[in-house]
Amino acid sequence: MSSSFAVDGALADELLDLGIAVGVVTPGAGAGPPTLNTDWFSRPAHYLGRVLGDPAQRDALLRLAAGLVGAARDELDLPAGPDGEQWVPIAVAGPPHVGVYVVLQVDGDDVLL
Repeated sequence: MSSSFAVDGALADELLDLGIAVGVVTPGAGAGPPTLNTDWFSRPAHYLGRVLGDPAQRDALLRLAAGLVGAARDELDLPAGPDGEQWVPIAVAGPPHVGVYVVLQVDGDDVLL
């Protein structure tokens, strides 16, 4: 049996994005508040395994990464990449700015690293 509980809007954006990324929080539908996904507690591996495959979880993970480590295109003078491509910095040093990045390319339901 699944129950849903509204998640307090006072949570920091990073904490909310972390909850959505791992699947323990479900984004609100439309303008509704996010909700606690109680099913997560009975099968966490199911939701953790969908982090890159589920668009809402993937978007939350990328927002979290950009907020914590910055956006690659802001740090490097990179031209705009192909649609659906996102660079996530892993390690950055500088100046001159150099780094190691994971590049995600989203093509419909497919995610390429």
